[in-house]
This record gives sequence, structure tokens and C-alpha cells, in this order.
Amino acid sequence: PWDTISHGWSNNPNQKAVNYVYDSHNNQTSYIWQNFTSGVWVNSQKRIFTYDSNNNNTGDLSQNWTSGAWVNGSQHTFTYDIHNNQTSELDQSWISGAWVNTQLKTFTYNANNYMTNYLGQIWTSGAWVNNYQNISTLDIHNNVINLLWQTWTSGAWINGGQNTYTYDVNNNLTSELNQNWVSGAWNNYYQYTNTYNTNNKITNQLYQNWTSGAWVNFTQTAYTYN
Repeated sequence: PWDTISHGWSNNPNQKAVNYVYDSHNNQTSYIWQNFTSGVWVNSQKRIFTYDSNNNNTGDLSQNWTSGAWVNGSQHTFTYDIHNNQTSELDQSWISGAWVNTQLKTFTYNANNYMTNYLGQIWTSGAWVNNYQNISTLDIHNNVINLLWQTWTSGAWINGGQNTYTYDVNNNLTSELNQNWVSGAWNNYYQYTNTYNTNNKITNQLYQNWTSGAWVNFTQTAYTYN
């Protein structure tokens, strides 16, 4: 059957989504998954979505069909700032009749509404504990010039990897350098180099790997336009 969630044909003929409901702003508010079992369609999972006055998705509730009734399974709660930037996602599981925190994601933005930090925390022994974070550094044009990802280890942030980006005067991405943090230092891994024509269309992309202390060509793609 046609899956209106993934907008494609489902590869599972024994599963379908039904009972789509929308609000007055055409936001999808619920649907039901069913499985074909012993010759009949049987409810499996229900999804319920809520929205704020700006049509931002604020809730995503999953319920499972158990013994003839819908039973809570998990939920995601989303918050937004006054610019409609998503500022958090709280993930919870339904355990022994109550919602239990599992994961919290927090997003920070600059004055131009570009994301600068993405923090992931897990619920441990009744408190939020840092897990990972991605830190974006932007230039005056709000191009990301560095993306750093870190993990929380033994009470401190430890570098994992980073991407460094460069741009031309037209804000076209000209290079991407990927590095991994190994033994207290940044080690090159791969890099992309892009060139553009006078219409700011990419004409060439070169991919290189760092091998034995030098950049070694790996692939190159040339683009032509009519």
C-alpha cells in the first residue's frame, strides 16, 4: 500500500496506516498503524501530534494497541523560541504507569537564528547528565566555518572530531576539512575542494584522503552546464 508518511510504496503488504486526522491548519494530528494478522487488520500503533498557535509541532505521542486498548509507549515534547526555532526535545517512555525521562536535546541559536550549539543529555539516577554536544562557529555571513563535536567523558568534554569550512567572497563553500581528535591532537582524515564558475555554479569537486602524512587524490567530479 501507499505510505503517506514516507510518501512511497510500503514494502510490507501486511502493514498499513489508516485514520489520518488533520486540524483546521492541515497539520496532521493522528494516524493508526495496523498489521494484517490471521486474515484481519489489527491495530498496532497510534501516533498523536500536537501543535502550538504557530503550527510548530509540540508533541508526538506513540501508543500501542494492547489487550483491546491504547496504551502509552513513548512521547517527544518540543519547545520553541519567539522566532519559532526549536529549542528543546524531551524524550520520555511510559513505564509502570508514569512518564520517565530518557533523553533531552537542547538547541541554542545566535542573534540571526542560526544554530550554534546542540546539546544531548541522558536521564541518569534522577538527573540530566551530559552525553554529547555539537558546537558551530559562524562567520559574519552566518556560514558555518567550524563544526566541533564532543562527548562527555569522566566529567569533562572530550573532542571527537571537527569539520572546518572555507568560503569564497560569494559565500560558496570552497573546502571542507575533516579531522579526528587522537591522542590530544587533530589528525587529518579527508578534505573536499570545490571550484565554481562566474555564475557561482560548482564546476569541480575534488575529494582527497590523508595518507602517510600527505593528501592523496581519491575522487573528482566535474560539472558542466548548458
